[in-house]
Amino acid sequence: MLSRKYRNVYVFDLKSIVEEKGREQFYSKKLWYLGGIKYSMKAEKLLEQHINRCVASVKGIRKKCLILDLDNTLWGGVVGEAGPEGIELADFKEGARYKDFQRRLKEIKDLGIILAVVSKNNFDDAIKIIREHKHMVLREEDFVALKINWDLKSKI
Repeated sequence: MLSRKYRNVYVFDLKSIVEEKGREQFYSKKLWYLGGIKYSMKAEKLLEQHINRCVASVKGIRKKCLILDLDNTLWGGVVGEAGPEGIELADFKEGARYKDFQRRLKEIKDLGIILAVVSKNNFDDAIKIIREHKHMVLREEDFVALKINWDLKSKI
């Protein structure tokens, strides 16, 4: 692939963007026949967002760190109330959305964005889930910092 061989070549994956939105919503037969415009208005806005993201990335304009809470963010429910077995984090139902969110965060981390946790929780309860829960995608080593205590988040 050219982008691997040359540092100044960037791949804009239009096919993936089309698949994400769906061909029927991405292309507009009406606009094509009226004015030779290939893409729908929704598609043009989506392309603009992706192009802006690419340009910002090339220019180095992007976020460097994502700080996350735990309860109702990385898993469903409040561990202090539900306990480690009572949180929502699974391959199915409500727990699946938290697991999918963690997968996306892992992708973001692998792109170079650092992850941290700031959470009002009992450290032992929270770290047990992070270290041992079978559906936890993100593990302790995925975070540069874990501030899990009862202090004000702004003071941590």
